[in-house]
Amino acid sequence: MKKTILSIFALLSISTIATAQNSTSTNGEKPKVQFGIRAGFNQTIINNIDDLVGKSGFHIGGVAEVRLAPRFALQGELVYTTMGGKLESIDLPFTTSYSGKVNMNYIAIPVMAKYFVTEGFNIQAGPQFSFAVKTEGEVNGKTGDIGSLVNKFDLGINAGLGYDFKNNLFIDTRVNFGLIDVFKDVPVNNKNFAFMIGLGYKF
Repeated sequence: MKKTILSIFALLSISTIATAQNSTSTNGEKPKVQFGIRAGFNQTIINNIDDLVGKSGFHIGGVAEVRLAPRFALQGELVYTTMGGKLESIDLPFTTSYSGKVNMNYIAIPVMAKYFVTEGFNIQAGPQFSFAVKTEGEVNGKTGDIGSLVNKFDLGINAGLGYDFKNNLFIDTRVNFGLIDVFKDVPVNNKNFAFMIGLGYKF
C-alpha cells in the first residue's frame, strides 16, 4: 500500500508540469514550456555498508521545463540512472578477499524547482521518485539477481546548481539523498547517495 501511494504521488507531482501548460502567469501570459534531453556522470554509493565503496555510472533521459515566472521554473525529468557501489573485502584476519559490485539501476522521476539567481544561474531542489529495473550483485566475477533482498522503490531528495545558456544548452550538478533503505534486512541505515553532473539541451 505504501509503495502504491508513493507511486501515485510521483505521477501527480510530474503531472503538475502538464497542468501548468494550461495555466497563466501573473502577467496573463501562458508559461513557457520546453522539452529536452539530458545525460551525465554519476558517482554513487550505498551508505553505511562497510565493504561497499563508491562507483561511477551515468544517467540519461528527457526533461520538461515550465517557466512559471522570470525567476522560477519547474523541471520534471524521466531518466535511466545507475546507482549502487563497488564491493571490496575488508582487511580482517581469517577473511577471504573478494570484490564485486552492487548494481541498483532505476527509472527515476526528479521534479525540480528552479530559482534563477541570474538569467542563467539557478538553484535547484526537489524530490526524486525511483523504481528499480536492475537489482544485480556481483562477487568475484559471478553475478546474480538480488531483488528479494532490496526495496524496489526509492524516494530521495535532490539539491543542486545549474546554468542555462542562451543557446538552450544547460549544465547542472546535484546530489541525491535517498530516504529509503536499499537493503531490507540490514540493521543499519543503508541509503543511496549520488553526486551527478549533467549536460542537456532544450528544444
